[in-house]
Amino acid sequence: MKALTQGLLFISVFLLLTFKAYANQNITFEAGDNTIATKLCVAAVSNDLKKTKLYISRLGMMAGIHTGMYGRTSFASDDILCNDTDLVKFTAQYNAKDTFEFINKRALKKYRLDAEEIKIIDLARQQRMNNSPKVILITSR
Repeated sequence: MKALTQGLLFISVFLLLTFKAYANQNITFEAGDNTIATKLCVAAVSNDLKKTKLYISRLGMMAGIHTGMYGRTSFASDDILCNDTDLVKFTAQYNAKDTFEFINKRALKKYRLDAEEIKIIDLARQQRMNNSPKVILITSR
């Protein structure tokens, strides 16, 4: 039993360190076009909560949604895809903690992730990545 506990502790520490290494990758996000939806995607994945709220608000006003930030964020989570991924998963994928929490709380139920889902780490992808700078081109639909 003690060996099992130690093994689980080792695995937990390993996954935590792997996750932190992934979160600190040298990644630059660039907009593929000049639309508000793409600007939202870039702001959200860059963990810029102030700009994320601004672009969600602008998109909501353009769509005629007058139910406040909650309704506009629900609309954005349902209507916007960033690199063919919904906003919630996209922010979780790149560990944009603040914007993820903001969007996840207000997203439609079908898009929300629970704490267990965001702890999953793709170790195979992690091994393919190295420390060289990455540029990710972002577009929306």
